[in-house]
Amino acid sequence: MAGLGWFAHNGEPATTQALAMLLEDAVLRDAIVTHLSHVTGTDLPHARTFEAEAVQEDQSQPDLRGIDCRGRPVVVVEAKFFALLRPGQVGSYLVAQARRLGTDASGALLLLVPEAEVAADTGDSFSTQSFLTDARNNLADLRKDVSDAQSALAEGRAVGLGWNFAEIAFNSGQLGALTAPDSIATEWDAAIVEVNAGLDAATLGYENDSISEMETGLARVSAAADTLAGLIDRV
Repeated sequence: MAGLGWFAHNGEPATTQALAMLLEDAVLRDAIVTHLSHVTGTDLPHARTFEAEAVQEDQSQPDLRGIDCRGRPVVVVEAKFFALLRPGQVGSYLVAQARRLGTDASGALLLLVPEAEVAADTGDSFSTQSFLTDARNNLADLRKDVSDAQSALAEGRAVGLGWNFAEIAFNSGQLGALTAPDSIATEWDAAIVEVNAGLDAATLGYENDSISEMETGLARVSAAADTLAGLIDRV
């Protein structure tokens, strides 16, 4: 299933809910906690129930929690299928779990991923996914800043465009700092150079108070952004 496009978008919630339903069976629930105790080397208390996507006191929402008879989250599971952990996500789960467990109970925090993502090339897969996430986000920001600047010029508003150009320069720097996959690395670097060349032309036009020069430069940046988008789609 991990190879299906549907699974890439819906795998996490589907798996989370399916596990919660399966673990309603007491025998299976006890077996999985015993297995987790073995593989983690932790003496985990008995989990009375498992709940999916419950909102915790700090508003964090792990995918699955195993709760003991005293309401403590002895097992916390976070599923990550073709996605990255957000900064601080693990830390917030650990803090919330430790607070609820107290000092007299053991617990475990587990990461659930498809088997394909823990193969020998996990490092490459992770790096590629990280590149795609960052590239798409930064490219979207760059395109918005270019569009805003072009709209301002179309309305005859050139004052303040220096700020837009600074934002475009920042976005370009973020994109240029990414490590592109080998399959597109050379073309990626060339497209970044083109973005910067167009931005230089637009900035010069701003200094010369030339709307036509700014429009030409921004059009060049926009075309280079289209090239970057096409490269991302090829990964």
